[in-house]
Amino acid sequence: MKILLLTVIVGFTSLSSVFARDAWDVCDIYVKEALEANQSLNAERLRTDLSRTDIRGALGAMMPTVELKSRFTRADGGREIRFDVNDFLPTDVLSADVPPSVIPFLREYEQETKLTFTQPLFAGGVLYHSWRANQDFMLAEEAAVRAKEAEIAYRTRQACFNWLSALEMVKVAEQDTLFAVEQLRAARLRKANQMANAAEELRSIASLANARSEWIEASSHEQLARTQLNRLLGRELLELPENDMRISDEIPDETITLDSLLEIAIQNRGELNQLHQQRKALSHALKATNSAWLPLLAVAGEYGYQGEEFQFDEEHDYYMLSLVLDWNLFDGFQKNARRQRFVIERRQLDLQRDDINEAIQQDVTASWLNQKSSLAKYNAAMESRKAADENYKIISALYREGMAQQLEILDAQNLRTRAATGEIASRYAVWIAQADLWRSVGFVMKETD
Repeated sequence: MKILLLTVIVGFTSLSSVFARDAWDVCDIYVKEALEANQSLNAERLRTDLSRTDIRGALGAMMPTVELKSRFTRADGGREIRFDVNDFLPTDVLSADVPPSVIPFLREYEQETKLTFTQPLFAGGVLYHSWRANQDFMLAEEAAVRAKEAEIAYRTRQACFNWLSALEMVKVAEQDTLFAVEQLRAARLRKANQMANAAEELRSIASLANARSEWIEASSHEQLARTQLNRLLGRELLELPENDMRISDEIPDETITLDSLLEIAIQNRGELNQLHQQRKALSHALKATNSAWLPLLAVAGEYGYQGEEFQFDEEHDYYMLSLVLDWNLFDGFQKNARRQRFVIERRQLDLQRDDINEAIQQDVTASWLNQKSSLAKYNAAMESRKAADENYKIISALYREGMAQQLEILDAQNLRTRAATGEIASRYAVWIAQADLWRSVGFVMKETD
């Protein structure tokens, strides 16, 4: 079922260019690294490991207990048992008085070595339901890990796309600066040939200073975006992440409906799965509490050796088998209190589930609307960029023929720069919206979902 759901969501993220897929895959490489480096997530995984130990402990309670015990005692003092045979037999039977026998109540030396075992036969379902409750609690912990992974994956993709966007912004600012340098060189050449006045040179100088300022600002934004990504990866903040792949300007297509996304989210979100498993665990805990009213039946036995010395032979061995019945008839209403507690906790989970269910529906709807809005903004930005590029080509040709003034070419370049930065920002806004949509439905990675 999850493979089918992933097929649907991957269809939404299908790209029309192999390079765009490479861009998403680049961010997925960073996502894998972030999922391994995040200490909070690793702590959540350890909680899952603890739950597994509880399952083994609950399973072990159903199995026999076998123990080997050995005891050696050195005692002195205490009561004595005196036995005088003269008090029981007539004098004509005994040839002479027999000294009384003195038997110490405590043996001066005593050892006991034995092997014991206990096997529960019937516990009214307490052991079984306790085992099942621990299993469900472990699944709840795994669902919590899943929810946290989806959040970390989204934040990593967001940081990755912000960084890629900042890189492209730096390239645009660099090209704008090179253009300004070329304009200043041309203005000075025209001035030297008495074809331009000082005002044209001053405008070129101001344009170059502004371009350099924009380049510096774009570089600063790139470094800031890099630190945010590196922090999620657990790297040095200013370390330059590897990025030798070409990034396409294509965007994902919108091919999935809101109803399908809501259905996927309800089935896949870790928060809902966590509450579902917790409720199942409480139901088993409640059944275990109800079963505590029934008696406990077990078989026990031991085999060992007793005596004053460590002698392991037939004269000193013994065995004992027991059938044990343990029935707690009254415990001061403690079982009732535990049962009521589980009932209340289950009601709490039901209320939380309804609230989270509504929150998830709102979350998915908002992400879906944001995706549609970002796509519309990107289409508008693409039209603006195409028009600005075409306008620049026309004005540039006219400027080379001397039919356009410097102000016109500078305006055309500024318009092209603004359109280019707007297109880059809106394009990566679509990617970030896509990553947010993945988070809203609870997906982490293609390989694992």
